[in-house]
Amino acid sequence: MVGLSPQRADIIVAGLAIVERIMRKLGANVVQVHTRGVRDGLMLTMIQQLPTLPSIPTEDRRAAIEEFAKSCGVDLSHARQVARIAGSLWQQLAGPLKLKSDDRELIESAALIANVGYLINFDGHHKHSYHLIVNSELARFERRQLQILANVARYHRGTRPKKRHENFSELSVEDQKRVCELAAILRLALALDRTHQQHVGEVRARVRDDVVRIVVQSEDEANVDLWAAERKVDLFEKVFGRKVCFSARDSGARARSKRRTRPVRPGRGRSR
Repeated sequence: MVGLSPQRADIIVAGLAIVERIMRKLGANVVQVHTRGVRDGLMLTMIQQLPTLPSIPTEDRRAAIEEFAKSCGVDLSHARQVARIAGSLWQQLAGPLKLKSDDRELIESAALIANVGYLINFDGHHKHSYHLIVNSELARFERRQLQILANVARYHRGTRPKKRHENFSELSVEDQKRVCELAAILRLALALDRTHQQHVGEVRARVRDDVVRIVVQSEDEANVDLWAAERKVDLFEKVFGRKVCFSARDSGARARSKRRTRPVRPGRGRSR
């Protein structure tokens, strides 16, 4: 064992001796080395122990998503609100930003299960969400769709998608683009219910030149949600090369508080 200290070499030899004895006892002649850590094994075990989802009609994938979210302890009121906002934004922006209109279902699904990683731990929950989703057996979803959903959940917060990330690099170029677009809009939708109080009502989005204007209507104070959304625009501005301006409109009142007037250079941005 060249390059190892005598103490380290002794430990390895002892370990190999134990493995060799176990193999003899079990009559095994092959050992498969797991390249992951203990946490991955625990997470897979937790997934296997989740309640079995009831039989669901083929056309109702939304029900499968919600059952999965519920089994992971997700705040469904918040998740449904985020899904509604994300779907509305996607529908309005699909034409001007040349998005796939049929990806609305994907962004709504991702919104519902983005936070399933809380089941494992709050810290780094977006990464836990990725593992839970990609290893799940969600009814009616193909493998490719699960990978997209898992990646969108992975990037709903934290660093932006990067090609050096193994989970992201495994996707096709087309799906990498879709993940970036979906995650960028999902970040705004999640921020618009930062308080988990569902203050935001109707959301209107309009694209003019290099600006996306989003008007938020609310019967209650949505200042905190708007404040949060203004701080989650970086990925959107990088992906779409347009700045984002928010306005708030109380029911029956005029639009107020125009925001985000600074210019944005395509390809520049900072993720949070």
